Amino acid sequence: MQDSVEGVALVDSDATFLLVADGMGGAPAGDVASQLAVEAARRSVESQGLSATTADEDVADLLQEAVRAANDAVWSRATSEPGTRGMGTTLVLAIVRPGRAAIANVGDSRAYLLRQGSLDQITVDHSYVAEAVRAGRLSPEEARTHSHRNIITRVVGTQDAVEGDITLIAFNEGDTLLLCTDGLHGPLDDAEIATVLAESVLTDAALAHGDLTGAERLIAAANQAGGPDNIAVALAVISARPSA
Repeated sequence: MQDSVEGVALVDSDATFLLVADGMGGAPAGDVASQLAVEAARRSVESQGLSATTADEDVADLLQEAVRAANDAVWSRATSEPGTRGMGTTLVLAIVRPGRAAIANVGDSRAYLLRQGSLDQITVDHSYVAEAVRAGRLSPEEARTHSHRNIITRVVGTQDAVEGDITLIAFNEGDTLLLCTDGLHGPLDDAEIATVLAESVLTDAALAHGDLTGAERLIAAANQAGGPDNIAVALAVISARPSA
């Protein structure tokens, strides 16, 4: 698998676009799938036009269109180029504005919210074990080590259409939004992720200058726990609520 991550400050708006993708299908197809998805989603969002006053529901529609654009890009390549057939990718993307965010996800890459040291998963995994946990067939502990934990039930690019799950959240000052692939949340449980994030010194100024100390610490902790080299993490720290 190959992970891709990107953060983009959207032009003419008080907003940031974050996205993480985890490609699959074997090298180099996994890398191709994740990069195609990231590039297509970014182009889609940047072409739509977004302002600080855009309604949350319209932002959600914009993200859904980005998911469709990513799927079209991967599906088109996978059905036309030898060696890439069957490739796909997870995708989690967020548009973050002062005090709020809209998030779309496909697959088992996740979005978390850290608030006052408490970490909550705010997306729902599209995976065999997650669905088994929701149905009561597996416990969360059993799911972490289950032999089918890597089976994903919804993927970008493996069929001609896919929809993302949309989540709208409100932020408090000091909250942290984390997007990550299973390279992070596989080897580290939620409590371990929360501890590393809470201990990290994260400020908007540091993030703006590329000082992703929290992301680096998360990746290091996952690697120390036996995680893979391919780990993608994107972080956003909220400094203030939106003006009235």
